[in-house]
Amino acid sequence: MLAGNIATSLAGENALIDITPPTVIVGNGEMHVTHFINIILMIEI
Repeated sequence: MLAGNIATSLAGENALIDITPPTVIVGNGEMHVTHFINIILMIEI
């Protein structure tokens, strides 16, 4: 969940920058999907 928190912190207005790193930081398919979904939800909100 740390990756998610980091993503949330970094995302802000620069969500696109945050979509790339998750694979490297997390290195887990499931976490990457969750991370991606969280960013999409943030953009929609």
